[in-house]
Amino acid sequence: MSEPLIIAKSGDMELGMLPALANRHGCITGATGTGKTVSLQKLAESFSRIGVPVFMADIKGDLTGISKAGAPTDKLKARLQEHGLPEPEWGACPVTLWDVWGEQGHPVRATVSDMGPLLLARLLGLNETQEGVLAIVFKVADDNGLLLLDLKDLRAMLQHVGENAASFQSEYGNVSAASVGAIQRGLVQEEPNGSRNRIQTPVLLEAAERVDQRRGQEHHVGLLARLEPLLDRADDGKGEGHAMAGGLLEFRRQQFQRLLRRAAAVDAELGGR
Repeated sequence: MSEPLIIAKSGDMELGMLPALANRHGCITGATGTGKTVSLQKLAESFSRIGVPVFMADIKGDLTGISKAGAPTDKLKARLQEHGLPEPEWGACPVTLWDVWGEQGHPVRATVSDMGPLLLARLLGLNETQEGVLAIVFKVADDNGLLLLDLKDLRAMLQHVGENAASFQSEYGNVSAASVGAIQRGLVQEEPNGSRNRIQTPVLLEAAERVDQRRGQEHHVGLLARLEPLLDRADDGKGEGHAMAGGLLEFRRQQFQRLLRRAAAVDAELGGR
């Protein structure tokens, strides 16, 4: 079993986490200044240094500090001396910054097919009827082996289903021209908000693999940045809050699917022994 990851220390007592048991849910709570952010940074650094990839949503930009090596200050030296602690070995972790807008980090992108009708319906603010029509459009595309890569593909598919609604009615259900028009209008309104840049290839984790360069035994720490500005502007009527939520949900969905595939591969390998 791997050595425990030392997260904190009090006197002669060390608080560690066993890597084999790290796939659990946890919650870090405390008042301002009690070390919540530092605890997250320490966890991320520890996992990175044993080769475990980490992804974190950086709300205020505090976590990006792990990308640079620290430096001793007079206050820190006094604190170390007060507690009888040795000076740490300063070092940085390899970090990849992700940005929903692609302005201060690697752009968060996904194809229309990857995002799916439910996530797109949330992004566009569709009602229940319009969401159902969008699901029908995706179903028709899937049944005919058509991959929807970007908004141009989706708009063309919407137009095709709308023009041939009568032929699809018996198999898929009613498709009203009003609902198709509302979805098309939502796509037109969403393009200026940056969806045209976010909804395209390459998909998120394929892009992540290309920038995921290992350095020794360390693994990249992925940080989804700029969340606080998006939250501040979430109610400005431009859909930026939905864009942030959509990007984060899609990233995590792909991570989970990738994890399931890896787990199935490991199970198959172990079963063959």
